[in-house]
Amino acid sequence: MRRRTMLFTLGILVLFLATCAGTLGMMLKHEPTFYKVSTMPEGTDRTQHSGEFVNRYSNLMNSIYNRYPDWWEFFTTEQINAFLQEDFQRSFGGDENLPEGFHDLRVQMEEGKMRLGCRYGRGIWSTVLSVEFKMWLVAEEVNLIGIELTNLRAGALPVSKQLILDYITEAARRSNIDVKWYHRQGNPVAMLKLQADQIRPTIQIQRFELQSGKLIIVGRSTENR
Repeated sequence: MRRRTMLFTLGILVLFLATCAGTLGMMLKHEPTFYKVSTMPEGTDRTQHSGEFVNRYSNLMNSIYNRYPDWWEFFTTEQINAFLQEDFQRSFGGDENLPEGFHDLRVQMEEGKMRLGCRYGRGIWSTVLSVEFKMWLVAEEVNLIGIELTNLRAGALPVSKQLILDYITEAARRSNIDVKWYHRQGNPVAMLKLQADQIRPTIQIQRFELQSGKLIIVGRSTENR
């Protein structure tokens, strides 16, 4: 009798663990809706949108480099995602720019908020890591951008936000951006200072805005060539 009870209990435990493992597996395999719809089919539309991004980005960088008095540009979600699937892969190093094991980066922009999604791993072992954050240009400050990390998930499972803080810090500092962290309502917030090593910055960001499906950048050069 005791043996039957032990076998029954063991069977229930195995069933429970199998159910949990299956549920966790399904949650890890979950793909956010924004990630699914951001994947564009190969063809002329994707190539055109990618080319538009490259042209707009080149024009913006050229204006900044040549210190034009005033400059501005905007980038749509379609242009960015097409670029990530086309020219980014062919001409800009592609997934080699991402941490090891990550690939297929996608973005979505809403009012004051951005979502990034990136696949980790291959085949049945892959999952989509998605991060959501708010971004804004800090008022009455020069070239100071705030980023509040509001959500981080692997599939549908919440993940500790601490996992990517060091990566953000290192990536920013490689681009000459000073980073300071603090917390607001439990969320990590980064303050990014552009041209942090310059006493007199050569550019000034006047508008940095996330709208539904669009990123807008407006600025001016503080020194002319």
